[in-house]
Parts: sequence; structure tokens; C-alpha cells
Amino acid sequence: MRAEDVTPGSQIRFRDKVVWCLGKVPGYLEDYVLLGLKPGERPNEGWHRDDLSSDEEKPARKMLERGGYERGWWLSISSEVTVLVAARVASHSPGMSCRMCRDFATMAEPNRPDGKSFICWSCRQGWVPAGF
Repeated sequence: MRAEDVTPGSQIRFRDKVVWCLGKVPGYLEDYVLLGLKPGERPNEGWHRDDLSSDEEKPARKMLERGGYERGWWLSISSEVTVLVAARVASHSPGMSCRMCRDFATMAEPNRPDGKSFICWSCRQGWVPAGF
């Protein structure tokens, strides 16, 4: 599958590296998708999100921050990748997607101190596999 066809939030494999595909950044580097690494996932690869400091890079930095990604890099939209864990696309049904595993939970409401985000019961119980 081509990188541009991957649903943002999906975990992919590219050249023996497992990363998170965040999708295109609107209005910036239209021929690339943004990939992210969470804290502790290969800390010496890619660049740190704080390296994105110019005004045109701010949307990419916000995408990394919102998803809890510490490091990132760009991948050409035409690159072939393998989807390992496909993100689910939320419907117009009431509910929210889990901030950790991205699963959509019907009728869910924010349950985190910030009053905006949701973490599902399985993730709160620690049932998510390591590295997921």
C-alpha cells in the first residue's frame, strides 16, 4: 500500500521500521506524510518535535504533540508500506477514540484530567501489548 493511502493513526512497517503514520500536514510538504515515534521508541531516529520551530512547521509539530509523539520524520507519499495496525475511522456516532490505542468507543466521553481526551478501559487496565 502507498503511504498516502494509509489512514492517519495507523501503525505501519517501512524498511523494517515500525512507526506511526500521522498523514499529510495540510499546506506543508504536500508530497510527504508525517511519521511519528512515541517516547522510548528508538530514541535516536528521526528528529525531535522541538526541532520544528518555523511558522510553516508548526502544524506538523502540533500533530506530533497531539498524538503524544516525541520524534518524527517525513516519508514520500509514493513509498510502499505495510499496515500493521489500521486506525479506525470514527463515524458520526456519539463517542470518542482512545488516545492510546485509537479504537473508537461508542458513547464514550472524556475521562482524562484535561476534560478533552479519552482512554479506554483496556488501556487503563494495561492490557495493551508493549510497544503498541
